[in-house]
Amino acid sequence: MRPARREYIPAMVEIRVLGEADAEEFWAVRLEGLEREPWAFGTTPEEHRRTPAAAIAPSLRAGHPDVFVVGAFIDGRLRGVAGFSREARIKTRHRGRIWGVYVAADARGRGIGRRLVQAVIDRARTLPDIRILSLCVSMDQEPARRLYRSLGFVLCGVEQEAIRIGDRAVDEEHLMLRV
Repeated sequence: MRPARREYIPAMVEIRVLGEADAEEFWAVRLEGLEREPWAFGTTPEEHRRTPAAAIAPSLRAGHPDVFVVGAFIDGRLRGVAGFSREARIKTRHRGRIWGVYVAADARGRGIGRRLVQAVIDRARTLPDIRILSLCVSMDQEPARRLYRSLGFVLCGVEQEAIRIGDRAVDEEHLMLRV
């Protein structure tokens, strides 16, 4: 007997840059990601809890092109995020980093991760002198690795034992995309 297929119900998905008013929801979604996917992030849930949402709000202030977070809202509820930060130093300002990509378990399988990362790429391309986007992905995160490669990211290195929890460690791939 085949398991019942999950019925796909179309939902309204809005992809947009987060602002200060989104801080509480961003904080909660980020915590969910850290708890559900501990091997995907270098931050622990405990570390995240030490920074209240109110402290994050100023960093989400709209209008700062060099640091932003894109969110996916399904029927008005934040269900996915992807961050961007540009290198600050003069010699490295041609590089930007994508970080913190997470799609809630109940929203996966709908192309939301692809839309989030593509939105970051598209916005980063509008910044003057951006040439390279980079990101890191845990070797345990095969769907994410496939997504990034399908968007044109290429391997530029592997960091051994990049993340360690207890006695277990996982390597991370360092990927880059020329824009």
